[in-house]
Amino acid sequence: MFVNIGDTDKVLLAKKYGETIAHLSKVEKKTNLQIMKTIVLSKQIFNMYYENRYISDDIIDSAVNLLKECGILLDTPIFMGISVYKECLIPTRQIIINNNFTSIKYAITKLYEAWFDDKPQAYRIAHKIVKEDTFPAVYIQPAVLTDNIFSVITRNPVDGTILRSDNYQHIVHCKLLFFSEVISSMLNVIDDAFVMHQKILFTYDECGNVNIIKLKEYPMTKKAQLSILVEKHRKKLISNEEFLQFVLPDDLVKFEGYVLDVPSMYKQAIGLSSGVAKGDVIFTSTDLQTLRKKGNQGPYILVTNELSPEDMDILQQCSGAIFTRGGMTSHGAVICRGMRIPAIGDGRFNIDNMNKVAYALGNQIHEGDAIYICALVECGWSLEGNIVPTFKAQVDRELYIYLNKVLREYDDMNLFSQCEIEFQMHYAEIKAALHKLGVEYENIDD
Repeated sequence: MFVNIGDTDKVLLAKKYGETIAHLSKVEKKTNLQIMKTIVLSKQIFNMYYENRYISDDIIDSAVNLLKECGILLDTPIFMGISVYKECLIPTRQIIINNNFTSIKYAITKLYEAWFDDKPQAYRIAHKIVKEDTFPAVYIQPAVLTDNIFSVITRNPVDGTILRSDNYQHIVHCKLLFFSEVISSMLNVIDDAFVMHQKILFTYDECGNVNIIKLKEYPMTKKAQLSILVEKHRKKLISNEEFLQFVLPDDLVKFEGYVLDVPSMYKQAIGLSSGVAKGDVIFTSTDLQTLRKKGNQGPYILVTNELSPEDMDILQQCSGAIFTRGGMTSHGAVICRGMRIPAIGDGRFNIDNMNKVAYALGNQIHEGDAIYICALVECGWSLEGNIVPTFKAQVDRELYIYLNKVLREYDDMNLFSQCEIEFQMHYAEIKAALHKLGVEYENIDD
């Protein structure tokens, strides 16, 4: 249940943790960096605590003995932190204590209890995260002086370019000119070991030895993330599968709203209540029971001069409304916004309630005729067409071209069928995102 991060043969953590440890081991072999000796209490231990709210003495004894094996003496300061939500070595709370049985048991209990706080619980509920996916892992390291700690990020979080020695000083959170040359020479090795760029916390001693304390994925723009993926795939640092798995469909396309896809839309209307709607025209004089007996079951669009209290029953059965009088503060507009019914105002309608017909811009609109209304960026109405969603590209076209080259390799169904179901679903979502933009990926020219 305990893992020394420098001993890859004893990795008993989840897959993501194991991958992180493997990457750090590669960095350690290729550079002069040392990984801070770390003991991680796996999520299985927290699972026992979750069920019983108790840490057994046997577990604490095992932790103390393992600290001795790592050369961490009793009553010397140690650092304890908590890692949550599928991330490794990322503390949300940290404690410095003496290395003894009582202190370790107290610290583990306190860190585990942090998982039950109101904010973490609210976060899990708001993001619909299964609690088992967030079971924390406590880690223990030798304590270091805060004055000897500094951090770097391997990539520019805006454009994704790798950081060089000339701008290294701008992202070191201290004034260590000597160590700038040491760390900058290792940035490429560290960056190559991880798919996404990292924020890395270092410490150093009087002899000039540099250790990695912890690492964390750093916030960055979608464009930067995708640029890094393309670059690493071109260098063959990641496989086709890894490349596609890290491409998030939501990062390719953004939903903007709905529009009417017809050139004959009359756009000089005023938006009174946001939304789009399609329905059959009815008037305040319409007898809905008679209309339904004729086979017209709706939905309906109410066309009226202004809304009166007697019209509320008929409005409640409508998906939208057109008013010929009044503005944003009119009774009808306020009621429609309160009921979340799309509505527009257009004074070009001339309504004949007796004959159940409206005249607008040379059109005769009879009871039961289909009509579309739109009260979003464009406000208007039409007697034909469809309401369609609109999407906006979030990355450059060059990425779509590169994606196309990778996707083509999976057009062979024999190759595609050998992939795991989760990957097949992700692959289909990427294609669907490109289709939303009107990009037929088979036809993108190289």
